[in-house]
Parts: sequence; C-alpha cells; structure tokens
Amino acid sequence: MGATPARLTPDYFHTYTQCETDKECLDLNKWRLRNAVEVREQITRWQEQTTITGRNRLATQNGVRWTPLHDLPYFDAVWHVVLGFMHNTLEGVLEDHLRQRWGIDKHEGGGKAKKDDSEAEEEYEVEDSSVELDSELDGLRRESEDSGNEGNPILPLRLRPQRGSDEDDDPSYQEDEDLLFDFEPEWLESIRKCIQDVALLTHAHRPPGNLGEPSHGKLKAKEYLDLFTIFLPLILPEIWSTDRATDYERALLGNFYHLVASTNIIAAYSTSDREADAYVYHYTEYRKTRAEIYAGVASKPNHHYAMHNGQLLKFWGPLSLLSEFPGEQMNGMLQGIETNRRMSLRLPPIGMSTPSKAYAEALFKGTSS
Repeated sequence: MGATPARLTPDYFHTYTQCETDKECLDLNKWRLRNAVEVREQITRWQEQTTITGRNRLATQNGVRWTPLHDLPYFDAVWHVVLGFMHNTLEGVLEDHLRQRWGIDKHEGGGKAKKDDSEAEEEYEVEDSSVELDSELDGLRRESEDSGNEGNPILPLRLRPQRGSDEDDDPSYQEDEDLLFDFEPEWLESIRKCIQDVALLTHAHRPPGNLGEPSHGKLKAKEYLDLFTIFLPLILPEIWSTDRATDYERALLGNFYHLVASTNIIAAYSTSDREADAYVYHYTEYRKTRAEIYAGVASKPNHHYAMHNGQLLKFWGPLSLLSEFPGEQMNGMLQGIETNRRMSLRLPPIGMSTPSKAYAEALFKGTSS
C-alpha cells in the first residue's frame, strides 16, 4: 500500500516517525518512532471533534487524521504502510539525482517537473471522510523546497548558493539553475555511447541513446533503474577515477557509488537483516556526501522517506516484490484498450488470473452503447 493514513502536514510529514520539518537529520536514533496504539488514540480524538477548527488543530499537532483503513481492527497505521519503491527510489531519489543534481534531462516533460519541485507543502485541510485514498498518494508525492544545511562544501565557488533570508522564507523560491551540476559534453557523450553499444540481458531496458535531449521524452521508472544499476556504473568510474581526475570528480564518484549500492540492495528480490543494515549505511553516506557536494541544496521529502527502507526491509522483506510495477502495468494495459462507444465489460472475478489485454478486447468486441 503506497498511501499513508497520516495526511502530510508542515509539521509531521509522514507515517513512521514523529520527525518534524528537519528533513536533513541523518541520525536515526534521534527519531521517535510512532506506534499503532498512539496513532489510534489520536485518530479517536480527531473523530470526536465536532468542528473543522478542532480537527485542524489536532491534525496540525499530531499529523494524523481518520481514513477508512483505521476501521479495520487488524490495521497497523504505522507498519502496514509500505513505501513505494518505484515512486520513492526510482522516480524520486534517482530522478532527482539525474535531473536536478546533474542537470541531465532537467527539461524533460515540458517543465512539469519544475512546477512540482517548487510546489510548497499544503496546509492541512479536513476533508470529508469518504475521500478516496488517491488523495493520500498525491499528498505523499508532494515535494517542497525548504532551506538546506550548508555542510562542508567542496563545490567550485561558482556553484555555491548565497541564500538570503527572503529566499529561505519564500516557499515558492526556485532553485537557481546555476546550482545544477553541468556534465562535460564528452562525459555525456561517453554515457550515450555506452547506452548504445553495451550488450544487454533480455530483461534490461536500454535508455534513450540521446540521453539529455528533450526529444526522447520522459524516462520510465525501469529506465532509471537500469541506467543507475547497469549503464552508469560501467562508464562513470572510467571518467571520474582516472589519474587526471580532480578531488571534486572523485567526490562525485564516491557519492554516486553509495547511491548505486543502496539502490541495488532495495531493488533485489531477496534480502536479510545484514543487507538492510548495509542499505542504511550506503544511503546515509549518499545523503552525507550529497549535502557536502551540493551544499545549500535542500533535501526533498523523498530523501527522508527513503531513510526508512532499512526498517521496512527487515519487516516486509524484499520491497521490490511489493512495488507498484504490477499495478502500473495493469493500469497501462487497461488504458490501452479501446473503449469508445463500448459500455459493457465483464472481467473475471477477484481471485482469478489477471485478464490479458487480448481477453479484455475480445469481451469488448461487438458491444456498443
């Protein structure tokens, strides 16, 4: 389940901890974990409020509100929520690193991503209890730009931000494009050549050979995964670890290494407590070095959410087996079926095998409104 029963608010922005707005904290021991009993008590108090003002006050204070899931007696509002591997890691952390930190494909999607990146976190608003859980997913995906920590910058001076108080206080402040890391043209060309020439296993997807150009369109989640776990590890060490590499380039490689190591662990189809601990180590190191290299660039909620994947790996097992991929593939299949002027469709009952696209189209054939 990708939706969180605790509505995102400016004070408490996710399900697992009482962590408030400091997304930069990397010490897990400083986070006070939520527990299901406490959340149920908070939900009960929320339901007992008879005014919108009262519910708003409790929601701001506790970061939770009622959803239909809380009526299930066996539902644990903390641990029965799975962080979506596809949206959080692939289309969240990896996409941000490629497009916002490295500046590759930063213009893909016709500017949509820029709008999302600058969007401020919404104030909590009590909604009717019948609201669909889709709204929870929308809230989970919201990303905001808060002021970041300065770290120990190793960036060239021209890339270090000089933020004033007005920029820190303005939720609509947009990150200066000068803060984006500029790939040298020959580096990007080497990546493109690797994409085009490397021999692939049948399950791997080859990203666009013109990576970095707007014409190839938006990358898919699987393409982000293959790019960061297959193609980039083949070529970037040859670029950033040569005898002529600068300290800055070696720092970029170290940061990239920890990102790939943590991604490989969370994308695996098997896991263990040892692997979960290794994930926490590598991902924490990735965020530490990210804060140093890109000093002053704030983390996004997705970066903080991913800190909990170690706990989730120990509780649920391999998160790739619980990912959004099957559901997204089904959505894509159903959206591809021609339904114009065809109103009747009967699919197999729940519990039977998933219908194929051909089966669904056959059911549609000959029907009309």
